Amino acid sequence: MATADDDIKKIIVAELARDGQIDAAKITVDVQNGKVTLSGEVPTAAAQSSANWITTAIPQVSDVINHLKVARPETLTMPAAEKNQ
Repeated sequence: MATADDDIKKIIVAELARDGQIDAAKITVDVQNGKVTLSGEVPTAAAQSSANWITTAIPQVSDVINHLKVARPETLTMPAAEKNQ
């Protein structure tokens, strides 16, 4: 028999999967008595914020702890030529 927390988790995972900027497969959702912890990796700060907003919008959620990390884009790495200067 599914608990209320299981139902909340299913709703959150489904809503995250519907968002085009979030890869829901890279996010772990843990629910304890309506308190949700999000962990994993998202591509941008906007995706991190969106995941938080989506989760907060679920009426049964009492609190959200957002431990999502924004992936560091490879474009931010310093070219080898600049490293040697």
